[in-house]
Amino acid sequence: MRIGDIKELPDDNTGTVPAMVKSIAWAVVGTRGLFCGVKRWFLYRRIMKRATIEEIFDCYRRVIEMIPYADIATMKSVMEQLSVSISKDNE
Repeated sequence: MRIGDIKELPDDNTGTVPAMVKSIAWAVVGTRGLFCGVKRWFLYRRIMKRATIEEIFDCYRRVIEMIPYADIATMKSVMEQLSVSISKDNE
């Protein structure tokens, strides 16, 4: 997905940028600590109000690059196994 693609998305895909910003906030704050939820919410609102689409895409790309390739491969195999089991259940 490129920055230019966001402007071409139909109206029913309005959740793309907020989902990206939520993942950025999760990556920055993490999950440990007493007030992590408040910090994530505050960071999410701040990014949504002040960041441009280009800055959000750049930051999201950097967050994705932090994920080790082995973890991505593991997630892919788990998702494939899940889709196979779902398709078998539907038959």
